[in-house]
Amino acid sequence: ANFERLASIVLSQASSGIEPSLGPIPSTVYPLPPRVALAICRFLGERVQATTDALNHPPLPISWAPPAKGWSGAAPPLNIGYVTSHFTSSSIGREMLFLIASHDPKRFKVHCYALNADDGSWLQHTWRLEIAKVCHKFVDASSMTDRQASLAINRDAVTALFDLNGWSGGHRQGILC
Repeated sequence: ANFERLASIVLSQASSGIEPSLGPIPSTVYPLPPRVALAICRFLGERVQATTDALNHPPLPISWAPPAKGWSGAAPPLNIGYVTSHFTSSSIGREMLFLIASHDPKRFKVHCYALNADDGSWLQHTWRLEIAKVCHKFVDASSMTDRQASLAINRDAVTALFDLNGWSGGHRQGILC
């Protein structure tokens, strides 16, 4: 009965234009109907879309050009970007250190964009430094607007961008729009 009540509250919030009190990730853990998670995701997606549309920015130019026809040289390294607020001692940060270090630098240039500032704690600072050492470029995007961060990513000619936050805390979906 409590989960039915929770589903009713969340669906009512989403349909009334109020941010749901439950996030999309927890909504998949509780025994709630899939339409609850869908309503939450739709609400959040529409909010990001409205915010992005209100900025009225033109689309970013595509900064990557395919090799000329007939070109037979070695392929240039692929620019890969990772965006997250978890370049810390969190489980994601620890895994990312090893994942990034395993990329072949002849084939990949890894760019990391941190959505949170370094809080100065020894543990977070140490992990951020270690991650920064193994990637091609580490950017603290915490003080950038979504537009500034997306322009920086575009200037870095990132061809594949991976959002490691999803809708978890600290996400900045506007950067991806």
